[in-house]
Amino acid sequence: MSAVMISKGISYGGVLAVAVLGVAYFYSDTDGTLNRFGEAVTERLCDILPATKREAATEEATAAAPAALSKESVFNPKVSNGGVYNAKKAMDARYRQLKEVCHKYSDVLRPETIIGLQMPPVENFIYDDSSNMVFCPLESVAGKSFNTLFQRVVRSSQSDPHRLENFKHSFPRGMKGAKRSIVVRHPMERLVSVYRKLYAPAYNPVTDQEENSDITFPDFIQLVIEGPIELSKFLEENQVEGESLGIDTGMVDGEGQSKNWKPYWKHCGLCHPLFQPHFILHLDHIEEDKKVLVEMMNNTEDGKEWAAVKFPSVASEPELIQLLYSQLTKAEIRSIYDKYRADHELFGFTPDYFIQFGKDE
Repeated sequence: MSAVMISKGISYGGVLAVAVLGVAYFYSDTDGTLNRFGEAVTERLCDILPATKREAATEEATAAAPAALSKESVFNPKVSNGGVYNAKKAMDARYRQLKEVCHKYSDVLRPETIIGLQMPPVENFIYDDSSNMVFCPLESVAGKSFNTLFQRVVRSSQSDPHRLENFKHSFPRGMKGAKRSIVVRHPMERLVSVYRKLYAPAYNPVTDQEENSDITFPDFIQLVIEGPIELSKFLEENQVEGESLGIDTGMVDGEGQSKNWKPYWKHCGLCHPLFQPHFILHLDHIEEDKKVLVEMMNNTEDGKEWAAVKFPSVASEPELIQLLYSQLTKAEIRSIYDKYRADHELFGFTPDYFIQFGKDE
């Protein structure tokens, strides 16, 4: 059965309903009850899965007064020397933070133990053999920009294609002696970037107008938080197996559309001994941090030219963050934190800045 795709013109409730309808159809040949269920879906989609739990934000909500907490006050603190940000010290502090949390998660009586066993595929990494640097790019965290860096450095260096093939064939053993790096941003800010890229209203150059999207930010967040849960409930209640229908709807975490919001720890295997990154860059300090990475990659001219290019990020703007998160309740924002708690802890992020924008229950 072909996977069901999310389109920008389908609301979250519609996405879940269409996905469930796909299950009903898929199993209709083997289960008459499920076939009748499929007919019921067609008649009353809204009865199958819960509808969006809140209305779109009102003008009053989006015009809320400035919050007491500033973005800088709750993001991973700067490591400074005399008030000046020091990228190398900051990156060393992030490495120690990650190691400390990974040690905590290694306790076999903790449910997070699975994080230390996560072994991502070789396709999740890019490699520069001339500097022995491995990078794990992520969606909506400047992944394409860093891909560009590695491509430029590889082209300009005396890269040996055989070493690259050897790295792939010896994976994951080859990770042990490599310099490993990653760039991160606050998990909740990352969701803003994903939403803008996939579902937000977009400008149409043909009509010279902004086209509305039926998927609001609350719809998207409900998909991220509740999609896999609702899929699991449906499969259990209808005594069916398999997750193929949810792959491209985002209802199966880490597959299809949901790869765009896959947790850092799962995509990059952050607590596995072979994959723990030595160099952790922050998008908030990317102008300073990327220079350190280029230095670790032999300071090639192409690398330095790349580092000179500015990295603007609309998703980091406080006004946009407040506009979107004020459409959620505080409980919903805490649910985001609960799902991405490991990513928050590994990199020292807190949810406070975002929770303050949420509506009271």
